[in-house]
Amino acid sequence: MRAFPVSPSPQEYKKGFEAIRPRLSDMQLSLLRAHYGSPGHVATVQELARLCGIESWRTVNRQYGEVAKLLLTEMGYGKPRNYDGELWLIGICIWYAPMAMFMRPEVAVALEELGWVS
Repeated sequence: MRAFPVSPSPQEYKKGFEAIRPRLSDMQLSLLRAHYGSPGHVATVQELARLCGIESWRTVNRQYGEVAKLLLTEMGYGKPRNYDGELWLIGICIWYAPMAMFMRPEVAVALEELGWVS
C-alpha cells in the first residue's frame, strides 16, 4: 500500500473511478454528482443528504466513505490521515471548514472527463 499523497492526479482518479464503477450504487453516484454540483464543489453531509433524498447524514457519511475506500484501495493507497485521524473521505474531499467538504479539484476533473457530471 502506498501512503496517500497530497492528491493523486486527475488521470489516476479517473482510472480508479472506471475500475470501481460496477461496484458503485445509485446512491453513491448521486452523492458524487450532488457534491460536484454544489456551489464551488463544497457541501456538508447534511446538505448532501437533503440533495439526494437521504434521511440521515450518517448514511451519507458511511456511503461516501465507502466510495472513497473503494477508490483509494483500487488505486493502491492506504487509509489517509489528517489532524482528525484516519478518514477515507480525505481521498475525495479536502476536509472540513466548518463541517464543509471541499471536493478535491482532481476528483472533479476526473468526474468531468468520465462524463459522470456536466
